[in-house]
Amino acid sequence: MNIKDSLQHFSSNRTEENRSKLLSDMEKWTLFVPIRWVDKQTFRIIHIQDGTENFYLPILTSQEEQLPPISDNNSIRLESVRLADCIQLLQSNHQIAGIVINPMSDNVVLLSALFHGQNTTKKQVSFGVPSKDYSWLTTPLISFLQQNTGVRTVYLLMVVSEDQPVATLVVDGEEKDCLAIVDYLNHQQYSEAIDILPLQTAFSKEIIKDVSPFYTNL
Repeated sequence: MNIKDSLQHFSSNRTEENRSKLLSDMEKWTLFVPIRWVDKQTFRIIHIQDGTENFYLPILTSQEEQLPPISDNNSIRLESVRLADCIQLLQSNHQIAGIVINPMSDNVVLLSALFHGQNTTKKQVSFGVPSKDYSWLTTPLISFLQQNTGVRTVYLLMVVSEDQPVATLVVDGEEKDCLAIVDYLNHQQYSEAIDILPLQTAFSKEIIKDVSPFYTNL
């Protein structure tokens, strides 16, 4: 099965098994990201924006795949990368909501949180309940969850990777719910970065053991 088959298979049936198979195939594949050279030594990676102002990293599985209309298209070049490079790009910029694979054909969106869970298990990671008060985050978020999502439960943890602590929400809900929370947090303009992980990943299930959720939809 080639990468296009994996994409179509996942698009038609978005199970955890099919997503894992897609990520496994992507690890073996040469991918392409659009860049724009600023000068001979500096380039910028191009991001695209959805209707709710979330930014995504566009990834193409071949040079024949098309990008959506971008201003000054002639100055854009495709740079070959591996999946590990894409994960590093996502983790270095918390404002990127995720990746969109072949946006003009397959248009498969994967949230940054999925790659966080996949990648951090290979690093030295510690986690636990935050020691400081996060009611400024949880109290208004509970109201948003009740009114705008079908989320079942949400946990708040502090995840420390490479000595960098990040407040992390583990969400038991659909992909659209996670995207809604990402959009909500982006509009709050908090000074502190907040990560979001879907409960479906093995990493998420491990870190919530013995932790009580701050939100439960009864």
